[in-house]
Amino acid sequence: MRQAHASGYKYALLTDLTAYFDHVNHKILLGQLRSFRVSEKNLALLGDLLEHWSGGSPVGIPQGLDPSSFLGNIYLDRLDKHMVRKKYHYFRYVDDIRVFANSESELQRAMVDIIRQNRALGLHVQTGKTKIVTGEEILQLVNERNDEFSAIDYHLDFGDVDTAEGELKEILREVMAQEEFNDRHFRKCLNGLKKANSPAAVPSTLQKLDELQPWAQTTHEYLDLFTRSHFSIKRRLMEFLMDRDRNIFAWPEFWAVRTLVSAAKLPREFLDWCRSRIGDPECHWNCRGQYALVLGAHGDLSDQMLVQDLISSRENEYERRAFVASLRDLPEPGKGRVLEQLGRDYPAVVSTLALVR
Repeated sequence: MRQAHASGYKYALLTDLTAYFDHVNHKILLGQLRSFRVSEKNLALLGDLLEHWSGGSPVGIPQGLDPSSFLGNIYLDRLDKHMVRKKYHYFRYVDDIRVFANSESELQRAMVDIIRQNRALGLHVQTGKTKIVTGEEILQLVNERNDEFSAIDYHLDFGDVDTAEGELKEILREVMAQEEFNDRHFRKCLNGLKKANSPAAVPSTLQKLDELQPWAQTTHEYLDLFTRSHFSIKRRLMEFLMDRDRNIFAWPEFWAVRTLVSAAKLPREFLDWCRSRIGDPECHWNCRGQYALVLGAHGDLSDQMLVQDLISSRENEYERRAFVASLRDLPEPGKGRVLEQLGRDYPAVVSTLALVR
């Protein structure tokens, strides 16, 4: 990108994708890999892994892992090839996209192509963060903290965790204090602190929990590391979920509930809230599945029986598998009979039953 600026291009288009990793469609991804002649056996194994990583959802891959970066690049291969065929001066790093040109009209055409290609992949650009810049502003944005994050990655790769943690904490303080929230820097900080196994960002993350909803997966995968050691995480997530004025969107709700599955003992008040949500048709099926897992892990026998009674009325197989998985702690000897009957009634959940047993 520096070479592009040095080559004299006068304009640059800057954009990125909304919650990119959260919206990678497994079916499309596997189709892309199939076009690269990946064997059906390996595709089936990867499909099982993707389902496990996403908690049964047909979309989403984890962030901060090398395989995810590789799969993310494969997913956007169609976009990359299209932009190259169109002869755009195009660059992409994960979900950050840059296009250089000598006229605004060319960049406007590029933007139309980017939107169309991403829609076909179930992705959307962040319109609020899309802009055309000129002159020195290009170089300023291209170089934005790249050297700092590269140095932090170097420290982490070579075991100098204390130095990396100190630098990440300083950047995070600046990010959280800025009037215009920089989600790219925030995600880089959380992924770095996650790699360092550092809870340094827990207080600031909980403070900004509502504002961070568009990046729910990154936020909650980080918080999940410390849910058992930091009671404040459990308390703030339960407060968020039980407040209907704050808990509006399905995706943040899904990740908040999923984080609580691995928490320490949950209060009866919240378990009763979970009971109400699994029977609520307005609650997204993906969220209902996570609430069922919470009841299975933290509830009593009456909670587990309620989940069992609702299995037959589930919206789809993904939700039904989550409900079946929640019966893992059902007491014997009844558990064996229940699972055997479920296997006969719903052949599609056989693989889940094997894990539950």
